[in-house]
Amino acid sequence: MYNPLLDTFLIVAQELSFTRAGKRLFISHTAVMKQINTLESQLGVSLFDRDNQGVKLTSAGGKLLAALPQYLSMSRQLLQRIRQEPQEIRVGISPLYPIHEFLRWWRKNPHKTSLILVPFQDDFMGGLARDFDFFIGAFDDPRKTSQLIFSPLGNYQLGFQVPVKSQLTHRQVITPEDLRGQTIMMLEEGISPANDEMRSTVEKYCKRIIDVPERYSLATFNKCVKNGYLLVAPDCWRDVHPALRPIPFSRSFAIPYGIVTRKNKLWIIQQLTELRRQA
Repeated sequence: MYNPLLDTFLIVAQELSFTRAGKRLFISHTAVMKQINTLESQLGVSLFDRDNQGVKLTSAGGKLLAALPQYLSMSRQLLQRIRQEPQEIRVGISPLYPIHEFLRWWRKNPHKTSLILVPFQDDFMGGLARDFDFFIGAFDDPRKTSQLIFSPLGNYQLGFQVPVKSQLTHRQVITPEDLRGQTIMMLEEGISPANDEMRSTVEKYCKRIIDVPERYSLATFNKCVKNGYLLVAPDCWRDVHPALRPIPFSRSFAIPYGIVTRKNKLWIIQQLTELRRQA
């Protein structure tokens, strides 16, 4: 049966570097190494030789790489045969976690799955444990990787949500100089590497930064509207609040987004990957 660790193995085998593989998977090189170590433990063989120059395939690793395309093809065929009946999947949805991309795949093959939409507010960890199987959204929190599986789909661009009454609301692009004298709300440090990278630029021009602990909520947007604050936000949130106008930042900062589910629900990733492949 399909083992998702084989996807990590394939990327490491292509890159011959844990660091480069981690960048493609949007996880740390340490997390990549742990996954490879787990796979080697499961198989009882060493797949890579490690040294200061990088990694290279062992004889066993080379044999696995050669056989992998056929194995994955057989696994997909088997999964198709055992999934003749539509399976029920519950997707969490909120203004901050839209599912437009998922719906594009699902509408191509609606008979494959029975879809249930589950609204939620801020607590996606609790929701994943109790109410729904997955959500789709921005995710690069290294603190959660031990509990969750993240399957990347692409990147959002971080920019600003600007109150419509702000003097900046007619700008096509926000520049660093525009930030002088403004008050900005953004995630506190240590939660999102992408957010932290953007903060390092913002702090050079703006001295009034209000930290948002843990994650945003609709109350965060309302606070910005009420007080005239700028809000750092990914471009997928352009329609969350009608009194905030999304404006790109002149500097590029990308945050990965994708499918997020719990470690005990690998079948969700497998099923959605197949749904996306067929769309």
